[in-house]
Amino acid sequence: MSTRGLMSKYNLTERQEAPIALKKSRHLMSVANNILAKSQLEGWMLELWQWADENYIEDELLPRNKSALKALIELNLMLMDIERLPSAIGNLKNLKKLDLSDNDILEFPESMCNLKELEFICLDDNSLKEFPLFIKELYKLKVLQIGKYNLIEQLPDWIGNLKDLRELRVNKSVKFPDSIMSLVKIEKLALTGNQLDANKSWIKRLKNLKSLTVEGIYIPDWLGELVQLEKLSFSWEITEVPIWVKDLTLLKHLGLKFSRPSELPNWLSNLNHLESLSIASQSFICLPDWLGNMQNIKALSLKIGSLAEIPKWLPNLVNLERLFISASKINVLPDSMSSLTKLKKLFFIHSNVSYVPDWISNLVELEELWFLDCQIKELPCSLGYLVNLKRLNLRRNPISELPENLSHLTEITQL
Repeated sequence: MSTRGLMSKYNLTERQEAPIALKKSRHLMSVANNILAKSQLEGWMLELWQWADENYIEDELLPRNKSALKALIELNLMLMDIERLPSAIGNLKNLKKLDLSDNDILEFPESMCNLKELEFICLDDNSLKEFPLFIKELYKLKVLQIGKYNLIEQLPDWIGNLKDLRELRVNKSVKFPDSIMSLVKIEKLALTGNQLDANKSWIKRLKNLKSLTVEGIYIPDWLGELVQLEKLSFSWEITEVPIWVKDLTLLKHLGLKFSRPSELPNWLSNLNHLESLSIASQSFICLPDWLGNMQNIKALSLKIGSLAEIPKWLPNLVNLERLFISASKINVLPDSMSSLTKLKKLFFIHSNVSYVPDWISNLVELEELWFLDCQIKELPCSLGYLVNLKRLNLRRNPISELPENLSHLTEITQL
């Protein structure tokens, strides 16, 4: 497309910046000079916008307005099937957060080393074979996610220069250089058991390490020495909860994923700081009654294929603010759940829930409500009393019509 065509398309006229009033009385030469000067000034913008159009990137993600583009601090291009990035992206010098995950990017323009303000970058799932060189210049980087299906085999020696790094996630086969010992501010790690063992001396030095995700089957016992941990997740299926978890008395979040029928050990009830618990299993798992005594729990996630009814102890968790139940056989929500009045987020996904009970109106603090891929055919009018509701997701349900009083929910931004 010609410069004149791009100028017209993106409305680079005086309405936005320095107006060019196209009046017959003005000299055409003056007008032409103004357009030429503006096209030279905004050339990188035109390049970036044309690339965005070619990749169907919406204006909400990459603004087509000069001022908004220059001020952009966050760019989320996840799952956009992007194969290349334009050199012009290096001009987004105020950018602090960049998500390029789940694309097909194999190389990056040199200009990206100009993104000096970047604090967060995610390059997961791009089939990368080499560690991107531009990251070397990002001294303000705090979060680096470059795992999940990338093929990088070795971290570069200069990784140790990113001394402000707080979070690191790499692919399962990558090896670490000795310079990794310099990254002492790390607070969040996602590594396999083998990687943990290979870097044992470094990890034990991470006094600020608060969050650890263990990937893979092998789980080293010495992890029980990391008593400062506040969050522990097992992203691969385990057969039982490792006994050393009971020594992590500061844990606030625990994520468990089981590979076979299991039972939760009683000593989990002694983790008095636990605020978030996630349990996943496609097999039978016993959910003991003592879970109802864990009054500090604010977030509970149950992804259990064999779960056929709401556990009787669940309504006892009166401080619960977030409840996520997925892939279950549950079809009835008991009246006892109406006691969960502090709930702000309630999710039922891929379940057999067939109706929404009237008592839902008791959950007046609800801000987000999901019944995704359930069996709901109609909705109660009581939904209209959830005045704080901001998001309501009812996709993949055989619902024929919505209650008229849903129009009273003035806070809703997504339906």
